[in-house]
Amino acid sequence: MTATDVATENDLSDVVDEPIKTGRAAEIIGVTLQTLRRMETRGKIKTRRTPEGERRFSTHDCLKLSVSGEDEIFR
Repeated sequence: MTATDVATENDLSDVVDEPIKTGRAAEIIGVTLQTLRRMETRGKIKTRRTPEGERRFSTHDCLKLSVSGEDEIFR
């Protein structure tokens, strides 16, 4: 299974948890880039930074948010 497949919290163990770029993370979660950055600021999702300072998001975290629904994202 890849990050592009529909996932539920029960089958995330089949997904490789690789770091993904901001645009892909926003696409998976179903939000804009601005909303994703706001979510990071509010502590809804964690990021790591590359040596160049670019954000990287966990595939698992993005998929969990994508299946949790809008209430969890904007709470």
